[in-house]
Amino acid sequence: PTSPALQRSWADQLQMPQVTGAEETNVRVAARVRPLLPRDTAQNCCSCITVHQKANQVVVGTKRAFAFDLVYETDACQSAVYDGCVSQLLDGCMQGYNATVLAYGQTGSGKTHTMGTGQSVGEGSEEEGIVPKVIRNSFRHIEVHKENIDFKVSCCYLEIYNEDIRDLLQPGGRQDGQVIAIREDAAGGIKVSGIHAETCGSEEEMFRCLSDG
Repeated sequence: PTSPALQRSWADQLQMPQVTGAEETNVRVAARVRPLLPRDTAQNCCSCITVHQKANQVVVGTKRAFAFDLVYETDACQSAVYDGCVSQLLDGCMQGYNATVLAYGQTGSGKTHTMGTGQSVGEGSEEEGIVPKVIRNSFRHIEVHKENIDFKVSCCYLEIYNEDIRDLLQPGGRQDGQVIAIREDAAGGIKVSGIHAETCGSEEEMFRCLSDG
């Protein structure tokens, strides 16, 4: 992250809500409970999950309770998840901070639906997930503040499966034969060497990368 002084300068210039260090940790965990699917009801499955939003708890059965920073019921919309989990992270990115959004869960738990990478939907659709919303809102930030700050946007898209790394924007591999590898740099940061970065000047170009990947 940038220095506090530079962060304040950027926040003042962009007129955005400044990300503070009041929280004890930089990691937050949200739990989203997906509704029963038709195949679940066809098999006479029933829900054993109870969500207590005020306490941010998910109860399995009657006794096992798990606490999270945020919890979402089965009827939670995509916009509510984005606003609660991601919107502030994007504001922080525009102030010079790094951010990561990780969807974790077993197959069929709704990761692709929440992230919004499985299908193309129009802007404003209730089905639009996190990634399309981040793309649209990022370029809106850029459009508003481009007179004061120079922005450069690039997109990488990779898959890690069984310790193999695939560049989804260059599925045939690099022409120069360079191997993609995850390495640690001198400053302790994690870098992916050999990955292709596609420069994107508009949200349409980034959506094209999302579609190609």
